[in-house]
Amino acid sequence: RQRQMCIRDRNMDEFEIAPSNTNYIYALINSNIYKSSNAGSTWSSITPSGSLSPGNNITGVAIDADDEDHIVISISGFTGTKKAMESFNAGVTWSNISSGLPNVPATAVIFEGGSSDGIYVGTDIGVYYKSSVYPNWVSFNENLPNVIISDFELYEGALLRIGTYGRGVWQSPLMSGLSAVPEADFTADPTSTC
Repeated sequence: RQRQMCIRDRNMDEFEIAPSNTNYIYALINSNIYKSSNAGSTWSSITPSGSLSPGNNITGVAIDADDEDHIVISISGFTGTKKAMESFNAGVTWSNISSGLPNVPATAVIFEGGSSDGIYVGTDIGVYYKSSVYPNWVSFNENLPNVIISDFELYEGALLRIGTYGRGVWQSPLMSGLSAVPEADFTADPTSTC
């Protein structure tokens, strides 16, 4: 049973609002994730039970643009089997999708969107990608420095932009627009003011 709570007086690390249903909000606080399905009036903890080792935190949450119940989280730390988890029912149950990711902290996550079911996970050593076409995680790091990924943004539905720790903003065409195994072709973003 999910416990309802007030998160008004807590420091949020991140929150996301579902594009398909703005009543759904997901918030990260330290090593926990909370969900509201009524625009923030009440909250329930949906942290995967037994999924986090001491010292590991949930570092990112992504919401499928077409389905507010479909979410993915990234997880920090050096537990090799705890990097990313996916839920198709708003956190009631979770599947571990970490197999194939390197044993470094996962720092960010984003859905590719559009007609793609692709997922990007940022780590301390770059970007990884999976989808129904690429069911195993593949490196998405061509021309990208070996760098910590801090954040993802989709730009005009055609570019993946990433914020890095100490190396600025980079961008690449989305994997779904590429015709072969990942050739990310990251370039520095000339419009960045960093």
